[in-house]
Amino acid sequence: MAAPPPVSTARKVTALAVLGLFLLGAAALVVAGFYWEPETSPLATPTAPAAKEPEAPDPLTMGLLNDPSGQALLATQSEQKRNQILVIDLYSQLLGRYPNAAEQRAWFGPRAKEAEALERLRERAATDDEVASYIAGTILDEPAVKARAPALRQASAEENVLTAATIVARAVGLRSDIPRAEDARLTSWLARDTPVPPGQANRVSTVKSLLARITGTSDVGEHFVEDANEDGVELAAMRTFVRSGKLLVLNGNELDGPSRYVVVFGFDRDGDFLVRDPAGHLPEKVKGAFLMAFLRHPGLMAAPGKAGAGAGGFWVDAPGAKTRVKCVSHPVANRPPAAEEPDVSEPEPALSFDSPAGETGVIPGAQVNLTPLRIPPGEHTLRGTLSITAAQIDAILTAAHSPAAGNGHAFVKFGQYYNVDPIYALAFFRKESVYGAHPRWIGRKGGGDSTRNVGNIRYVGRPNPQREPQYSDHNGFRDYATWEDGIHDWFKLIAQDSNYAGLHTVERIIPKYAPAFENDTNQYLKDVVLWVSQWRGQTLEHAPAPAAKVVAAVRADVEMDCR
Repeated sequence: MAAPPPVSTARKVTALAVLGLFLLGAAALVVAGFYWEPETSPLATPTAPAAKEPEAPDPLTMGLLNDPSGQALLATQSEQKRNQILVIDLYSQLLGRYPNAAEQRAWFGPRAKEAEALERLRERAATDDEVASYIAGTILDEPAVKARAPALRQASAEENVLTAATIVARAVGLRSDIPRAEDARLTSWLARDTPVPPGQANRVSTVKSLLARITGTSDVGEHFVEDANEDGVELAAMRTFVRSGKLLVLNGNELDGPSRYVVVFGFDRDGDFLVRDPAGHLPEKVKGAFLMAFLRHPGLMAAPGKAGAGAGGFWVDAPGAKTRVKCVSHPVANRPPAAEEPDVSEPEPALSFDSPAGETGVIPGAQVNLTPLRIPPGEHTLRGTLSITAAQIDAILTAAHSPAAGNGHAFVKFGQYYNVDPIYALAFFRKESVYGAHPRWIGRKGGGDSTRNVGNIRYVGRPNPQREPQYSDHNGFRDYATWEDGIHDWFKLIAQDSNYAGLHTVERIIPKYAPAFENDTNQYLKDVVLWVSQWRGQTLEHAPAPAAKVVAAVRADVEMDCR
């Protein structure tokens, strides 16, 4: 065989260059695969190139760590991979984008500062939640992020709530046509657009109305601080909401005098909260213990001796981005009712059912989770569907000789507002007291009266005078004036209580609601799931043809104000 012809030096250089480019490309693919999550991740975007930044995620999502399917995904990964997934998830949650090249190098690169910090956390056996808080704190503490919430000060105590609202409005980008140098003009516009009733500046209903208007959504939750609540529970809930991209407005005081509002827009890697205080009393970074002291010392909410004087403070969570909504035909979606007085004038809505794809239908106008939720395999979400009517609820209650018969409309009304399927409230009511008809129910008071407590919710202290609904104490359980109040409070507990922050499936809720030290938790869960399944099977027979699988979702591009 003849020997091959000699190869020139130029051709050798060309061949080596091609080989080098090939190896570089292969290495880039390996690194990209190392950085980006697998297809099973909720963050995967298989239809778009990896280099293209995705659309901003919905600000109402609670985040990967609050999704059981996300937790299951993390559990199957190495520590390094879990760190990378959490970084991507939190950039998406807080900034609406994936980390850029420089940020990827900082978090993922070998011997990079942040990558080594995460390694040290894992070496100390830090949990995913602790790692996520470190990542979120690092992101939120960046100057560009902090600049979203300007430091505004007002001399007038009466204008404090409007100043706090102005900070939120700037953070979410409302009225970007008004220059930052004219913040007072934005405050004046808010005062005209959503007037503060005289003497009502320190009421939870006032700040909720302002925040709902500013963010364009009814996804504004209230959290009253009670004496029996552990500070750690409240602080953990605050960090959960902030880490998911929400803003918090706190009402309290560290001095004697009228209570006032401050805005919490983040926390740092040490867990200290980032605060804007219109009065200028609090520093920008505040320890959690001091923040709880602020909430527990609300000042003079009313004149001495009057209802509300010295009552505990409260905090309100709201989306950290403006929600745009287009006009839709359902009037509840256009103008959600106030939390204290949900609208009852609307016609009964159509039923909706879990879709085979694993997404729930969404009740128009609901307060929380306005986008479809993913249901983890094997779990059952309480949110988003309406799978039973008021008439069907009343038929079940009547057949069981329940003293609550005739209140089916209240189950549906509050289910709509809090975006919780009323069929689950009915199942909890059955489990707790056989619909209030059990002869040995703890809620019986004699003479045919009862606590009207559908969920046997415990009494842990006098409620804040601003809270709706109010309740008293009977045998250590909440005692309500009406069945409607008792029904309302069950939905409020599931949707807004700090203990349930971020949860939406019965598999996650029931172990907290009915802990094993005083209940057969597994049997409780089995009974609730079985009864809901049976009732849904019956209601499907009477659903419109074809059976409605979802109600049209109120998307993030919907306009609340249809002028």
